[in-house]
Amino acid sequence: MGVEHQRFDRGSKWIVEKHGDLLLKVAGITDIPKWRALASDIVQPRQLPDGLIEVERESGTALYLIEIATYPDRRVAEQVFDDLSLVYQNRRVLPEAIVFVLRPKGNARVAQDFVVTSGSTELSGRWKVIELWTLSAEELLKTGEPALMPLVPLAKFTGNPELLLRQCRRVIDEKAGKGEVASLLAVCQVFAGLAIRDAKLIHRILGTLPMTMDLMDSVIAQEIMAFGNAKRMHRAILKVLQSRFEQIPEDLRTRLELVTDDLKLDTLVVLAGACNDLEEFRLQLAAC
Repeated sequence: MGVEHQRFDRGSKWIVEKHGDLLLKVAGITDIPKWRALASDIVQPRQLPDGLIEVERESGTALYLIEIATYPDRRVAEQVFDDLSLVYQNRRVLPEAIVFVLRPKGNARVAQDFVVTSGSTELSGRWKVIELWTLSAEELLKTGEPALMPLVPLAKFTGNPELLLRQCRRVIDEKAGKGEVASLLAVCQVFAGLAIRDAKLIHRILGTLPMTMDLMDSVIAQEIMAFGNAKRMHRAILKVLQSRFEQIPEDLRTRLELVTDDLKLDTLVVLAGACNDLEEFRLQLAAC
């Protein structure tokens, strides 16, 4: 899942550092007269959050902690809690935390709170979670903000994905600064790959530009590639099962989607071709 944050994901860091104010606006925070990213001010790199933003207003200074997760995982809430604790220890100010989740994964959800108890002592945290797939792609497009275009393919839309990608490309080409076009297209390629399976379509519209910011070496890019590999394995396993048993129950499909470990998926591929019936496969799947 990559929530350990042993180092910043470069793609997320770039978005937060360059356009953190736009992420805050997506979260409904619009009073942002002056802002800056503070990630480099924290001195424990192993525990760095995805992004820490300082907003200066006439009424005073406010801190916002941004976490970006590729898809839901129970460890995200623990990581947000750790990051909140880290920032509070460093600055003696509690930031407002916002978690962006890029893609769904089965029925999993990121918890909006976390509680630690020991006897009569309790520590707790609570934050806002934004699931990108619940937002409107059309509304994001209407903003005309080039830095929000990588989020558009992850949002809710109906119709032709080619048209959607072409609209994203148009906004980036026409409105992004010259120094940011390549980076935005690279991020858009990576994020679009999470939601749109047609890699040729993505490359045809967004180009085959080199991944700037070392995106292909980043944590989130590795997660996305692993997620894509898992999806391909899921399809292969289901094809084998369908060829042998015809009808595959929906609950079995849903449970299979939760398995992303390569070794476990390799085992399930073999099992799909060797099991005596679906019940045997289901039992082994439950153990994964």
